[in-house]
Amino acid sequence: MMVVKAWSKSVLNHFYWAVKSTPSGPDEVNIKKAKWMSLKNHVVNKHQHDDLLFPKCAHPKLRATEERKKKWLKRDSEPHLKFQNVMFKKQLMEDIGNCSSIGQTSRIESYHSVVNHFAPKMIHFHYENMLCRLLLAVMHYNENCGRDTKGLSIVYPKFKHGGYTVRKILEDPSYSYVNQMFDMLESGDYRKVAVVAPPTLSADKQHPDKVQAFAEFKKRSRFN
Repeated sequence: MMVVKAWSKSVLNHFYWAVKSTPSGPDEVNIKKAKWMSLKNHVVNKHQHDDLLFPKCAHPKLRATEERKKKWLKRDSEPHLKFQNVMFKKQLMEDIGNCSSIGQTSRIESYHSVVNHFAPKMIHFHYENMLCRLLLAVMHYNENCGRDTKGLSIVYPKFKHGGYTVRKILEDPSYSYVNQMFDMLESGDYRKVAVVAPPTLSADKQHPDKVQAFAEFKKRSRFN
């Protein structure tokens, strides 16, 4: 089954391509499924398909040297049948059809990382402090979320077991929003806003009497 494992990276790349390259429209779901189903023929070196929504592979014609390097499966062989059983399960097909081509989460995950930098989860902040840190995180992210790429690097994640990933090296972040805030403070061009902390989640709950609570705790403690 090593020949099937050799296709794992290509299958993952095909998954992302099939979803991201499909525009929104009435046939969006069916086109995604048709692109995914093309794997059945592609892995046996057949690049024409019966589905009219995706009649042939989108890649250019492979050169002879590229064809020889590929570990093609034999049609209807045991590896090919097992490959189909895994790749074309009903639930997986439904998931692929419903994957969003525009709603990727990388940006929101990047923003959450910035928030965690300004307001670490392991530290407790009062409401006013948390609000200020969140506002700083928003300003920092808005200023730096579109940084240009100044180069590329190769990293070797452990989960790839020797495989590599090419990553972008972004330009250094800027902090002009800090200078703008200082300029506003010096010029007096700002408006004070009273911050009223909302009630805590337990504010409307009935609080127990401490003496009674401590006494009940001691009764059920195994150390007494």
